Amino acid sequence: MTSPDRWTAVGVAVLLACAGCSEDQALPNGPDVAGWYEVTHHTLSDGDCMTEGGDATGLPYIRLTEEVHDTTAYLALRRCQSMDATDCDSEDFFGGTSFVIPIENGWQERKAGAAFQPVSGDCYLSYGEATLVQNGDGVIVELRRYEEVEPGIGAADCTHERAMDRADLMPCLDFEVIHGQPPVD
Repeated sequence: MTSPDRWTAVGVAVLLACAGCSEDQALPNGPDVAGWYEVTHHTLSDGDCMTEGGDATGLPYIRLTEEVHDTTAYLALRRCQSMDATDCDSEDFFGGTSFVIPIENGWQERKAGAAFQPVSGDCYLSYGEATLVQNGDGVIVELRRYEEVEPGIGAADCTHERAMDRADLMPCLDFEVIHGQPPVD
């Protein structure tokens, strides 16, 4: 999306997954995958969310950490240049990759956002899906992002719900695949 604050108005599906949650939630029951992983495969595809793209470079490690935003626990994916936590990104819950929904053998997350631009009258919609599954001792992460601009729909209809409804029906922005294995000591 070309809007300067494309994730400013992010609405998170966590709220749906956590309806009825109480304060200070622990991460839901799911596989324990927290820890460091050496990246063994990394691809990025622009504009095609079905086919893996070419090799991507510059990501030697990922780290999965349990974190909390307000009262919602989540598993954060950190992109790291070394196995030093200070060399990892510090993206927050909204801007980073997070997982809160346990699935068979892994975790999933869906995020959506909508931002109305009054000057142009355009509605900027975004949607992202993140899936993490165990693969032996390692993990496979798939990240898909979709975005579109809907002109002239009005501020009242430019909503998180609209973005969630449109989801993967929107044009694909990118598709990233990361395979990680525990680092060799």
